[in-house]
Amino acid sequence: MSNKGIVFFDVDGTLIDCFKGITKPTEKTRESIKKLKENGYLTMLATGRSKSCLDEGLLSLGLDGYITSNGSYADIDDKIIFSYPINKEKLVEIVEYL
Repeated sequence: MSNKGIVFFDVDGTLIDCFKGITKPTEKTRESIKKLKENGYLTMLATGRSKSCLDEGLLSLGLDGYITSNGSYADIDDKIIFSYPINKEKLVEIVEYL
């Protein structure tokens, strides 16, 4: 099946909403993502969070890929497309500045 397009999701206020007590994706959210995939859409999560900080509930949605860490990491089908972490020297410089 060819892809019709890509649907990007954010975490806070979209897939979950901690302010409303929704800390895990709902069944309706799961069904909607499944329907998108069945209809030929890629589903991606785009978030400022790092992938290692994502809750298991989010990771279990079966999304096609992730753009995380404010765009410095991306994977599709568990294959890393790019990863640009801050190097150690720059990180030390930033921490010392703060």
